[in-house]
Amino acid sequence: LPPLSDDLTFLSPLSEARATRFVSWLAEGMGAGTTLLDVGCGWAELSLRVAAAAPLARVVGVDLDAEALEEARRRAGARGLEERTTYLTGDGAVTGPDEVDALVAIGASHVWGPETEDDQPLAYAAALAGIRQRVRRGARVVYGDGIWSRSPTPEAIAPLAGREDEFVPLAELVDLAVANGFAPVA
Repeated sequence: LPPLSDDLTFLSPLSEARATRFVSWLAEGMGAGTTLLDVGCGWAELSLRVAAAAPLARVVGVDLDAEALEEARRRAGARGLEERTTYLTGDGAVTGPDEVDALVAIGASHVWGPETEDDQPLAYAAALAGIRQRVRRGARVVYGDGIWSRSPTPEAIAPLAGREDEFVPLAELVDLAVANGFAPVA
């Protein structure tokens, strides 16, 4: 069987409508000489769309999956975006530009946290602190990761690390973002 992700447009549970809003919002803030960093970019569909919508900006994607990055480069070439896009294999917490004007991290909190084998909760605070260190003041950030929309059941936590604290509720995530110097807009 092919991998489940082969049928996805994005390597995350992201709808076309939401992606369009993110791309528009990110591109609106990207002028000449600006850079967007996509941490855990996979095959980079979202950041490629930003590159297309912000023709004066550069995009840098980082991921550990060399095959996904090769696909990102292929897609960039097919869209004529290879001159303004760079895809790097490495640890997204430290690879790529030190300071950027926009950053995307969807499903990438683990980059700043403990090894996933440690079965620890997602490191939201560490991720937000790490992101804050990489973005210029006024930068636009799209940050997304798992949250609990209600108290978890044993069935909900079983396929994860078996921990009720694996994720946080949205209100707690917003508080963590504010504590790390962000002004959430949505």
